[in-house]
Parts: sequence; C-alpha cells; structure tokens
Amino acid sequence: MGADSRLRAVPAVRPHRVCHWVGPAKKLVIGRAGEEVIGQAPLRRSSGRPVRRPRGKGSGGEIVNEYERAVIFRLGRLVRGGAKGPGLFWIIPCTDSFSLVDLRTVSISVPPQEVLTKDSVTIVVDAIVYYHIFDPVMAVIRVSNVRSVTHLLAQTTLRNILGTKNLADILSDRENMAQQMEHILFEASKGWGIKIQRVEFRDVRLPLALQRAMAAEAEATRDAKAKVIAAEGERDASRALKEAAQVMSVNPNALQLRYLQTLAEVAAERHSTILFPVPIDIMPEIKKK
Repeated sequence: MGADSRLRAVPAVRPHRVCHWVGPAKKLVIGRAGEEVIGQAPLRRSSGRPVRRPRGKGSGGEIVNEYERAVIFRLGRLVRGGAKGPGLFWIIPCTDSFSLVDLRTVSISVPPQEVLTKDSVTIVVDAIVYYHIFDPVMAVIRVSNVRSVTHLLAQTTLRNILGTKNLADILSDRENMAQQMEHILFEASKGWGIKIQRVEFRDVRLPLALQRAMAAEAEATRDAKAKVIAAEGERDASRALKEAAQVMSVNPNALQLRYLQTLAEVAAERHSTILFPVPIDIMPEIKKK
C-alpha cells in the first residue's frame, strides 16, 4: 500500500495536522487529515473551501476575508489573543491548526411544526430565524455545528412557546410572540457566541374544519352586528319622526308643505298620475261636519 492510499485511509473523526511535500521544490504545505494534494493544485478541505498556500518558502502565512475570523490552536491549545483577522496572520507549520468562522448573518428555516395550543387546537406553524456569530472563539470551542444547534434550538423553542398560547393570541399577536422567542433563543445561545437577530413567523395553517367553523362564526357575528345597527337606525328615525310631528302640530300649514314636498319627490322619480284633494285640508273640514 502506497503513501497516498495510507493518507486517504486516515479517519476524519478527529481532525489533526499532517505534512505534505508538494512539487519539485519540496515545499512544505500544512493540511488536515483526509485532504488531498494533487500536483500543484490548491489544497482543499473536506468542505470544499480552498486553503491558501503559505507565502514564501517555509512560511506559514494565511489570509482571511473581512467577514471571517481565524481561531488558532497550537498543539491543541487555544492561542492567546483571541481570533485573528481580517488580513494576514502567521502560523507555525506542523504545530498550529486553525478554524475559519464566518461572521455574516445566516438565515435558517424552521420546518412546519404541528403543535397543540393551550385551548386544544392543532395548528401547523413554520418560522425563519436570522443569527450571526459575535464570538468566534466560543463558537469554535463550545459548539461542534453552529447551524445544526441553532436549528434544533429554534424548533424546540417554537413548540414550547406555541403550547402555552391560545389560538386567538397566536393569530393576533405574532409580533410579541416573535420577540419573546427571540429573547429566549438569545439567552440560550449567547454562551455559544451566537446572536439571534430576528425571528419571523412565516405561516400558520389551521385544519379545514376549524377554518369553516371560524368562517361561520365570523359571518354570524357580522349578521348580528348588522341587525343591531339596523335596529338602532329605526329607533333614531322614530325619535326624529316624533319630534317632527310635534313641530308640525303647532302649525297646520307645515303639514301641507311637507305633503307637497313629498309629491314633488315622487313625481321626480317616476312618471305617474297623482290625485290629491283641493284644498288639501278638506278632510278635516268634512270630519268637523
């Protein structure tokens, strides 16, 4: 078995540093176990991200971007001074290893969760969580997979919060629930160097039977309000008619003027023949006789 086959057979459960001799000049390049070096091609990690070659012969220079930080370990122990970067930093070949940490905001989608609310209603809710790493050292030495840990924590927190709320509160008070969930997530993850920036509830799905029942309830409520409004209008109209009758009873000519005004309105709406007595007050005279 050759040297290349022995190198590929090394298990990647516990990453460590190995030395490769690359190229005709025998330049020393440092890589992790399980990495492949083919000719003069760039050295790549198992994640597929290229590792930059050291600058100069026998040097250990590395470059990190503005949005990255490097956490360096020397003989397995954390190097003092915290994370390095951005820019150029130096490592000692064969004794130092480092982990790159991305400081940009990451969004994760919480899959739909079927939850039983406080008032025994089954709903399906999904959400989106935005987070970023504010302490690269804590994120490396305390968490093996930041994305997976945050994803599982968001799922369990979402289920716990929804289980303590009524359906009406979930539908009408999403903003306060999102802020409460954001606070709980930050308190749980700040020791890992993770900052939860925002939580958004994307969708709340109800069973079809419950949707029909809520629609029928809303329709009945609207009908009841319409009837109450119509009754209040009739009451106000009757009061206005009573006051108008009292005013007209003081002067009989006012009733005749109102009668003529009504005839004019009816004649303007449609073509019709209207018969009315002349004089108009002939009926009271007949009653007197």
